[in-house]
Amino acid sequence: MDQTFTDSARNSMVTANRLTKEFNTTFVGSVHIVLAILDNDESIRSLFAKESGTTDFRNYARDSLQFDRAGHVKAILVKTLHDAQSSGCRVVGTKHFMIAALTDPDAAVLHFLSLAGLTAEAARSAIAQLPP
Repeated sequence: MDQTFTDSARNSMVTANRLTKEFNTTFVGSVHIVLAILDNDESIRSLFAKESGTTDFRNYARDSLQFDRAGHVKAILVKTLHDAQSSGCRVVGTKHFMIAALTDPDAAVLHFLSLAGLTAEAARSAIAQLPP
């Protein structure tokens, strides 16, 4: 694959790794990645804040970590790369990560977002508003 990552996507992966230390967890999970994206991508954070009525996603993430599974994030990363490639994007962005995380019905991300007052459908609709 010839894909590269946007600065925001790269920064989000670094932040997700840092969040494992902050939350005292042993692996990077889907909740870490989504929270990192919300920390690093103003456009996604603004859309989610508008839809949910909150900007404090950190506590909701903490409460959802118990549902995250080691290795689960690999499927999300594979889907992220596949979706970006199949849509003709040569650069993988945070939008691609969010779409992949939101399409997995078992993801702890869905629990995280529901605690924040967002349905998966509302989150997907918000993400769809972003440019490719």
